[in-house]
Amino acid sequence: MKRVWHNKKLSKGTLVLSSHDRGLTLGDGLFETIAVRDGVALWRFEHIERMRAAAEAIGIPFPETEIENAIDGLAHKAKGHHVLRLTLTRGEGGRGLAGEIRKPTLLGTLDPFDGQQRFQPVKLMTSAIRRNLHSLASRMKTLSYMDNVLAAREAAAAGADDALMLNSAGRLACSTISNIFLEKDGALITPALTEGILPGVMRAAVIRAAKQLGIQVKDKQVKPTTNPSLIAKSGRPMKEVIAEICSFVEGPVSAEVAALDYDGMMREANVLRKIAKNVAVKVPLTVDGLKACKALSSEGTMVNVTLCFSANQALLAAKAGATFISPFIGRLDDINLPGMDLIREIRVIYDNYDFATNILAASIRSANHIKEAAMIGADYATAPPSVLKALVRHPLTDKGIESFLADWNKTGQKIS
Repeated sequence: MKRVWHNKKLSKGTLVLSSHDRGLTLGDGLFETIAVRDGVALWRFEHIERMRAAAEAIGIPFPETEIENAIDGLAHKAKGHHVLRLTLTRGEGGRGLAGEIRKPTLLGTLDPFDGQQRFQPVKLMTSAIRRNLHSLASRMKTLSYMDNVLAAREAAAAGADDALMLNSAGRLACSTISNIFLEKDGALITPALTEGILPGVMRAAVIRAAKQLGIQVKDKQVKPTTNPSLIAKSGRPMKEVIAEICSFVEGPVSAEVAALDYDGMMREANVLRKIAKNVAVKVPLTVDGLKACKALSSEGTMVNVTLCFSANQALLAAKAGATFISPFIGRLDDINLPGMDLIREIRVIYDNYDFATNILAASIRSANHIKEAAMIGADYATAPPSVLKALVRHPLTDKGIESFLADWNKTGQKIS
């Protein structure tokens, strides 16, 4: 069964849409896609409220009664499974981005849904196209869907069913058509709404259902990794994962060898450095690791020497031509040794002899670690999202905001 709603009623035949409608000319509008089962629009209230909030945010008048009538008219006695789409544009307007607007346009369609892909495994790839972390449009279903269209075409060309999309910070956002959930240790992990994603109706439904079943849901930042232990948990080939990460990270991406002998390290390094130009081969700080570092760096390959726990080790890595040295701060602290002393000693040695090796402070456990490493002169640091968030927080900031808002609310004013 197919149906069309236009001009406040079900329509038959060809629709006439103004050539000056801003939805057509500028993508200036919104849409909602609603599942219909045996004449019932599922999560009707949630879809209407999401469209209302988006319309208010971008200043499109919201014709609530007409929208409810459109849903009722399209879904009425529709047997089986269908997809109902509502399209709300700013309407017909003159030339220019801020041209004169007459009234919004509402279109609705109902189409059968075969549901063949429901609950079936899908093949995904990571798109090179990123979602804008800071854009208001990333948080609503606008008609400007070009990024998703291009990412979907990219996936189809690669033989995949859909594409994962990262945000402008390189973190996981969503797929082209849905929100994403990961399962880890019995808990569900989903990218936070602040990651430039759509507040999905089904996302909210899954979270509610999981909580009712006693399943923990973590709403957080999800960042890709090249750590072999973590890649192994993904169940995907390491080369494929590294290639995808390198496609959207402009700077060096460390890819670690698994071999412990020199010949094995060199064989694996030759594979890893062919994946992308920005791969830095990561080797352990052992005799064979230093030999491999020397050989690779002499050929122009970036090398990250990892698992450094002493200044002597860092000196040898620099002499071997390491691009990065990764001293593990937190692990030293774990055995009651001051990890920051190691950063301090390495900085002095490298400055004494003008070594070009960059100090990458690793195993960072706290915001204070970041501050101390920066004060000593570490060039880089690796830190989990929780530490990065802690850098922003301060109780006096929170107290100051609370005091300001209390005083402002007493004025009864609004900024508009």
